[in-house]
Amino acid sequence: MPERARLPGGGHVYGLLVVGLVVGMACSTRGVFECRQADQCALRGQTGVYEANGYCSFPDDSCPSDSRYGELAPQDIAGTCVPQPSSTGSAGSDAGVMTNEASSAGSTSSGGPVVDTGDDTTIGVSGPSSSTGSVGSSDSGGVAQVVVYTAVVSGCNDAVNLDPLMCEAIASPREGAMIVDGAAAGFGPYNSYVGFDLDASVAADQVVAVTLRLYVTDSADAESSSSGEVYAVEPFTHGDLFMVQPQTVGPLLAPDQGGVTTGQAVDWPLPVSVVVDGGPSVYLGVLAIENDGIDYWSDAGAQPPQLLVELQP
Repeated sequence: MPERARLPGGGHVYGLLVVGLVVGMACSTRGVFECRQADQCALRGQTGVYEANGYCSFPDDSCPSDSRYGELAPQDIAGTCVPQPSSTGSAGSDAGVMTNEASSAGSTSSGGPVVDTGDDTTIGVSGPSSSTGSVGSSDSGGVAQVVVYTAVVSGCNDAVNLDPLMCEAIASPREGAMIVDGAAAGFGPYNSYVGFDLDASVAADQVVAVTLRLYVTDSADAESSSSGEVYAVEPFTHGDLFMVQPQTVGPLLAPDQGGVTTGQAVDWPLPVSVVVDGGPSVYLGVLAIENDGIDYWSDAGAQPPQLLVELQP
């Protein structure tokens, strides 16, 4: 199998390496959301506390402060004990006002209170509209609802070898990642593919914005000068990637978002027709346009791909 190494000029060279493949499976619907007031902190029927930093904590008597940040706080504090003394904001205060700065490539998501539906979706309510055009805002004002779907299938392959396991083996890290890379002769291009299942929580006449979000892995060589461009593709399973690269359907949905860095979230704003006209599932391809490969987390990785669907208030 080919092993990828980054060249000084930014490209990659591929050699042969025999590796053992361990494909780890994981499931996550994790997003990051800020709250605005105490009564918005609710998760799986448990009432939490609105902390001064804008994130929710929940009772935990194993912590010195008797509080632990929820799983939807930022990654560096999620699941950790709230430091003592714990300071909480008052309902309706300006502290910790919700933001959702997801309009630019690589931005990280934040937003409103989280309602866990108990399935593959996490519903967040965003703050007041803003001029940034970010996911979760609404030009009409008020409170918009953002439904976050986690990918149910993803993977990568190259047009020559049609082997998703080979593609995953040269990704960094080798477990739970996928690559987008023009690659070298005989190995590529490597494209990544993601699929999402929608549900009844999305009414076609309520959709105002759709965003694809992929997370760059935390590997040192995961960054790239190119994010890849997005097309709708034919429905596929992971097994199909051993036989074909899913065919693109229709025109370009979102152009390359430019250079991205390690650990960054990359957002592609998509036409609302992707959800409105696409049926119960959405299948997308992130196609390489340069040889400077990038590594994204797959649905088996630490931060699975997400489809953010904003509904009007």
